[in-house]
Amino acid sequence: MKSAEPGEAGREPDRDGEKEPVIRILVAAHKRTYAPENRLIRLVQAGTALAGERLPGMLHDDEGDHISRRNRTYCELTVQYFAWKNVQADYYGFFHYRRYMSFAKEYPVAAGMRGGRKGMCGGRADLCGGTNLSSGKTDLRGGKTDLCGRQPDGRDLYGKRQPDGRGLYGKSQPVRPYVEADSLRGDLSGYALEEAQIRAVVEKYDVLTVLPERMDVTVRQQFCQFHNRADLERMVRILKKRRPEYAAACDRYMDSKYIYFCNMYIMRREYFQAYMEWLFPLLEEFEAGKGFHGCGAGQARITGYLAERLFGVYYTWLREQGEARCCELQYVIFHSNVRRFRLWENGPQIAVDMKKINRMIPPGSLRRRVVRTAARRRLCGR
Repeated sequence: MKSAEPGEAGREPDRDGEKEPVIRILVAAHKRTYAPENRLIRLVQAGTALAGERLPGMLHDDEGDHISRRNRTYCELTVQYFAWKNVQADYYGFFHYRRYMSFAKEYPVAAGMRGGRKGMCGGRADLCGGTNLSSGKTDLRGGKTDLCGRQPDGRDLYGKRQPDGRGLYGKSQPVRPYVEADSLRGDLSGYALEEAQIRAVVEKYDVLTVLPERMDVTVRQQFCQFHNRADLERMVRILKKRRPEYAAACDRYMDSKYIYFCNMYIMRREYFQAYMEWLFPLLEEFEAGKGFHGCGAGQARITGYLAERLFGVYYTWLREQGEARCCELQYVIFHSNVRRFRLWENGPQIAVDMKKINRMIPPGSLRRRVVRTAARRRLCGR
């Protein structure tokens, strides 16, 4: 089934002639890449206005009202802006060309739940295992939990991070925020990426996003390990000045140890429109200020990194309001085993097996923090 072009919001006819909500999941890509044949999913070339060619078979983020030329600082947000201004749909979703959400299992979030500083991943409606799409049943494997998602022994719902990087959802059910796969061209049946499977999940909720990553430091501390604290502090000041009603949620999220990475989500139209109207004025004021801090080529992308943290703030606030039906999903990273990196600028390249690296130094672990902090000091000379 070929991907559909963005069209007018309303309803699309299904195979039986019934009307269905329009779901648009846009996949940000900056190079030629593959996407599964699914009329809900469409590739979009990010930063088209800065590219040397317009990639065929994709939408382009420099059409209509756009900010494509800001892609170097806004990253995938140029695609989200393009969708906001030019695409009409009932649901808007955003993936990366190497990262897709998995719809195989749902983790609904209890309405109105405050995660607090210790339990940001607590408060899911199922409290212990999520809903398996293939069976339609809720797993109840973790024993009793309190409303903050903690076990009787006081552990958070995800439990302590295991040596292999897994978290424990309940007593024994392993739940990682993401899984890894070799290629989108492989067998995707385990990720429920068929149109009917995606619809079955999306249409039950207002907001869907990825499961949070449990870190050994707070959201604020994690940002400051790799970027300059002054940039984050300035963004927080802008947020609290412009939208003071979000100040408490901002502090709760920044002081938590559960981070929502990737800028990936799916929202019903009214929630998406509200989020865009909230987000972009904050980013514009930040960029209008003084120059960025820090070192390295990655610092040019600081606005995108800050937006990633702002999503966590907005989602925390939205969840606490108790009106939106929220759900969290695992995501899948599609990549080959080996990637090449430069040890330093203009230095030699080395081949790295990323899956082995992620097993040895799992994301969120103390080991990974030590390695990345050491690497940053070497690159920045501090």
